[in-house]
Amino acid sequence: MKKGLLISLGVVAFIIIVVIAIVGWGVGVYNKLVGLNEGVSQSWSQVENQYQRRYDLIPNLVSTVKGVANFEKETYTAVTEARAKVGQIKLNTDQLADPEAFQKFQQAQDGLSSALSRLLVVSENYPQLKANENFLQLQAQLLIFLLRLERQLFQQWPLELSLGQLEALRLAQLAKPVIITLIKEH
Repeated sequence: MKKGLLISLGVVAFIIIVVIAIVGWGVGVYNKLVGLNEGVSQSWSQVENQYQRRYDLIPNLVSTVKGVANFEKETYTAVTEARAKVGQIKLNTDQLADPEAFQKFQQAQDGLSSALSRLLVVSENYPQLKANENFLQLQAQLLIFLLRLERQLFQQWPLELSLGQLEALRLAQLAKPVIITLIKEH
C-alpha cells in the first residue's frame, strides 16, 4: 500500500511540475509579447510623428515651388488634395488592429507620397528651383523623413521575429495582441 501511495504521489507531483512549467513558459512568452507590443506602440507613435512632420512640410514646399516656378495647376491640386485626405484620417494605436482603418490610413499616405513624388519630378525641369536654398532644405527634410520612417519600421523586427516562432504565435493568438493583425497583413 505504501508503494502504491508513493507512486501515486510521484505521478501527481510530476503532473504538477509539468503544469507549472507549461504555465510558467506561457506567462513568459505572453509577457515578452506584451512588452514587444508596447514597443511597437511606441514605435508607431514615432512613425505618426514623422508623418506629421511631412504633413507640416508640404505647405512650405508647395509655396516655395509656386514662388519660383510656374507649375502645372494639377500638380499643386494633387498635392493639396492628397494632403487634405491625410489630414482627415487619424490612426491611433487602438485602431492598428482594424485592417480597414489601417488600409485607409496607408492609402492616404501612399497618395500623398505619390503626389509629392510627381511634384519633385516636375520640379527637376526648373533649374532656378534646384538652386533655391529653401527648396533644397525642404527636399532634404523630406528625405530625412523617409529615412527616419524606414528606421522606425525596421526597429519592429524583434516582434515579427518572436511572432514567427510557432509557440509564440499560438500563445499570441490566444492573447490577441494588437500587432498580430498588422504583421499578418504585411
